Amino acid sequence: MDGDKINIFFSPSKLKPLNKLRHTKRVVRQKAARANNRIMKLQNSLRQVQNQMKMFSEELLTDIVEKSGYKFLKEQGILPLLCVETIRRHLPAVKNGCAPEKKCLSYTPSQKKGILLLDEIFLRKNIHVNSRSLTYSGLEDFGGEIKNKVGSSEEADHGLVFMWQGLATNVTQPIAVFASEGPVKGVGLSLLLVKAILLLEDAGIQVLSVTCDGASTNKTMFKNLGINGSKSELKNYFINPFDELRKIFIFSDAPHVIKNIRNRLVQKKLLKLHPLKDYVKWEHYCEICHTVIGIRFYRDRKLKGLEDSLETEEFTLFLNNMFDALNRKFPAEGIKKHSKDLEVLNQSLIWLDNWEQHFIDGKILEKEFLTRNTADSLRLTLKSSIDLYVLTSKFNQDAIEKFFGIVRQTAGPNDHPATPTFLQLYRLLSVYSLVKPPKSGNCTLSEDSNYSPALRITDLKEAAMKNLSQRIEKINQLKSQIDLIVEEGRWDLNDLFGNSDISKADTFDCIVYYLAGYLARRIAKKTDCPDCLAGIKSFDEVTTNHAELVNLKSRGYLTHPDSNFYILLRSIESSFMKHANSAHVFDDTVEDFISNNYTVPFPCNVHKENVILDILISYIIMRIRQHSYMTNKKLKSQNKIKKELSNRDLAQWHIGKINDF
Repeated sequence: MDGDKINIFFSPSKLKPLNKLRHTKRVVRQKAARANNRIMKLQNSLRQVQNQMKMFSEELLTDIVEKSGYKFLKEQGILPLLCVETIRRHLPAVKNGCAPEKKCLSYTPSQKKGILLLDEIFLRKNIHVNSRSLTYSGLEDFGGEIKNKVGSSEEADHGLVFMWQGLATNVTQPIAVFASEGPVKGVGLSLLLVKAILLLEDAGIQVLSVTCDGASTNKTMFKNLGINGSKSELKNYFINPFDELRKIFIFSDAPHVIKNIRNRLVQKKLLKLHPLKDYVKWEHYCEICHTVIGIRFYRDRKLKGLEDSLETEEFTLFLNNMFDALNRKFPAEGIKKHSKDLEVLNQSLIWLDNWEQHFIDGKILEKEFLTRNTADSLRLTLKSSIDLYVLTSKFNQDAIEKFFGIVRQTAGPNDHPATPTFLQLYRLLSVYSLVKPPKSGNCTLSEDSNYSPALRITDLKEAAMKNLSQRIEKINQLKSQIDLIVEEGRWDLNDLFGNSDISKADTFDCIVYYLAGYLARRIAKKTDCPDCLAGIKSFDEVTTNHAELVNLKSRGYLTHPDSNFYILLRSIESSFMKHANSAHVFDDTVEDFISNNYTVPFPCNVHKENVILDILISYIIMRIRQHSYMTNKKLKSQNKIKKELSNRDLAQWHIGKINDF
């Protein structure tokens, strides 16, 4: 019948092989399932190994700070690394300057919306010779944006970084770096911020807000921009300088604000939210329990010391909910209209206003309330979050703090990186995400595809040549002036100094004569012209007083310079000593030397321009390097003393804490 199951019966002789086939089928299926599981496990293991190798490669490249380690990995074939010379040739394509970048990537309309982060990092004073621009690296540098800081010769100990962070994407990109002695003043910070906003907006990027910490210089910047975080005159935005129809909201980094509240409670031990309620006490956290649940658990069991801990518990829960609302990281948790987080933020703003009103009315003491800076910062952050109500973690400084963390880790075992090291690492990290290959992908290019690479080797070479143009331009300017100061012929030593008394040679003359001999030996190796050699080295015995140091140290191998060669270097040294600390030391030294109207005699009329040019450049660069070495040696000694004093103060603080305990 229809729907009835039909049973088929086999004879015993046929049933036995059928059962055997069924058993074999089950066994094969089980083996296939086990094989598939094994294949899946192997594939997962392979992916894990590949990911670990990629992570290992990236971490290893980040941790390599010495040429020897890099060379070992390349020669042993551990990692497919480029030659050091290749990296050095292409690295100058990335400009190492302190100024805002003027080019940004093109994004979709939603990806163009973002925020501007700014923060400072403390650095160790140190200077380095930039052989491409013939200047020092490590001095104050604002890229010419602050007029009174142009050409500053002060060593920088702070680095200011501007970073753009997208709201619809995870893209973060440093856009500007500045080196300063001490924190950047509020007025200068305002100018730099406005310039950064104008450049971003001009590139098509929409800046919706600005995030920074609660430093005093940032508060001055807020004041200059018309921002006010007080209860009575609250204003949490300023007009976009690029588009007057849009506003730019101000945020103070939420984790920093919460930390300041914690520090206030640690310092004062007590906070009072309402005149009729109990105190919020720090001892409830540190001496009894660290969590809200623990405080509630022990208070319900009448534990001594927690009788008045209800206000501490409610204060902790309130801050926890407020911070969660200010730190949403997942799109599903983003603040929307009528969401619970928006209600929490509104309640937090009312809570802060009521707390401050009690202080204004004199119902609670100043020490029982937050500092003015912390209260204003929290109010600005709450109001701006309410006005924008988007994914609030995007308004924090996590991205720029992570960037600074990478810089500190890569810089080696130092509390703070040196200024030239920081600027170099900034240059590398700023383009790292743009040049590194993707972690995975299955994209292929066919011969018919219309593909144009975003970056070619010729582009790198052209960029490198542009970066070299500054040095070439300075050398060409010097060449044009060589003919004015070089004259064919030989002069006697007294012809140049006239009536000056050089019979009493001091230490300065002896050292310059020694350096002149060293440089004469180097330059003499580059020419075979007898006339040039006669104008560089002296082949006769010299017994003058300024040659005394060379005669004492010589064992027959030191070189005596020609008298005119020595006079030339003595004149250059006098000019260099006047401008040794200048930010434009090469330009200022050459200009001072030329302005003295010295006429340099040289016997070879054919090669005089090239030889004198080589002498000037080689000696000035040598002295710049020597000066930077001595300056860094002095700064290192000062940093060592500061570190010892800091460690001593820290040890005394710990001893005081132990005694208090």
